[in-house]
Amino acid sequence: SAGFQGLAVAEYAANAQGAPSLVVNLWALGQPLHAFGVLMDEAGPDAVALEGEGLGFRTGSGQSLAHGRYYVQINAFDDDGNLTAAGEELRAALGPVKDAGPAIAEFPAFGRVVATRFVKEAYRGLDLLTNVIERRFERDGTEIEAFVIQGTAEKVTGLERSVLAFLDTEGIGHETVPVAGRAVHRVSDPYEGDWFFFAATDRLVGAYAPLDAGLQAAVQEYLARGQTP
Repeated sequence: SAGFQGLAVAEYAANAQGAPSLVVNLWALGQPLHAFGVLMDEAGPDAVALEGEGLGFRTGSGQSLAHGRYYVQINAFDDDGNLTAAGEELRAALGPVKDAGPAIAEFPAFGRVVATRFVKEAYRGLDLLTNVIERRFERDGTEIEAFVIQGTAEKVTGLERSVLAFLDTEGIGHETVPVAGRAVHRVSDPYEGDWFFFAATDRLVGAYAPLDAGLQAAVQEYLARGQTP
């Protein structure tokens, strides 16, 4: 489901007879978004985000990375296994990432980030919402769930129309609010509560919360600062 194409495993030791001090699993996946999704799924509650370049987590004696379409697991079994150096060398060996990958930071500033995850299909039970990056924010003591779906401008425009058509078919009320030259759709949903969404050139962005003045200001700032090409 994550576009698996292959797996390479390498064991490193001080000598050929010794037990490995470092083991690397290199998963080749379909696209950067898939690698990001697997990384998010594998990150446990004790995972600590890596500092510096690259996207990854440190957990105990292991390290997990997403580098382009690759998902990497590195495990050290003694003090000789330098996880930081191994991660840096592996990224260098894989080469620069040509595709920018998932826009994990491309969310409006809705509050303090609580968690981020990837949902491959049927987000919130809607079959038309696939390959979704979901992020939960804490704002004034309340959690807000937001989402981003990346794609070409044509795909995003089509997806926006499909969501609006779905709302009309289901009889779910919605209205359009102009924000920074964009159409933000405010939805009054009897099932999900109030939420809103908008197309921003190469991504569809939404949040399950009422579009109050504070969130509207965050959306306006997001669009104005050039987050979308």
